[in-house]
Amino acid sequence: MNIFCRKKSELNVHETKERLASWISRNYYWDSREWCYKHIKPRIICERFLIDSVWGTLPDYKFFCFGGEPRFVQVHTGHFTQHAGDLFDLDWQRLPFTLAYSSSGRAIPRPSNLEEMVTFAHILSEGFPFVSVDLYSINGRTLFGEMTWYPDAGEGRFSPDSYDWYWGEALQLPARTIYQRWCSLSPRGPHQLDPL
Repeated sequence: MNIFCRKKSELNVHETKERLASWISRNYYWDSREWCYKHIKPRIICERFLIDSVWGTLPDYKFFCFGGEPRFVQVHTGHFTQHAGDLFDLDWQRLPFTLAYSSSGRAIPRPSNLEEMVTFAHILSEGFPFVSVDLYSINGRTLFGEMTWYPDAGEGRFSPDSYDWYWGEALQLPARTIYQRWCSLSPRGPHQLDPL
């Protein structure tokens, strides 16, 4: 959820407080049952407004990392207009499939700081079987966005479907016992798991 304040004098403070109160009272766990969100205390984060002269909202570079190695980049554009997600490999070759979002149909220039972004994604993803490291590039400067362990709540569809296997082959999960998995599912322990 976002509120954009371009001019303080134009911000409706009363309406903004009501919207924030509504958002902060919602538990996003219930949307897709992503267990890691269930016990997070809601927060309001204020950030400086950043804009891109070409795209408007900043392109979001999502580095999909497997075992600490960045492998694919999905570039999100048009977040609040015509949201698109173009996929590339690390050599900036467009990939022949889509994931969750249609292609923008536009040329996406290779960022001048791509190597630096790949290095940061590698460092940040170390130790995780899978994570999306989301970065921004502003005039060659790399900015951190977030890390996502379940992009699109794990429900993003591949088109064509065959690339689901291609993607999945990159994922190597560590061997774990059932008991260890139960312990990790809930901060309260394996005997107090929520019913599925």
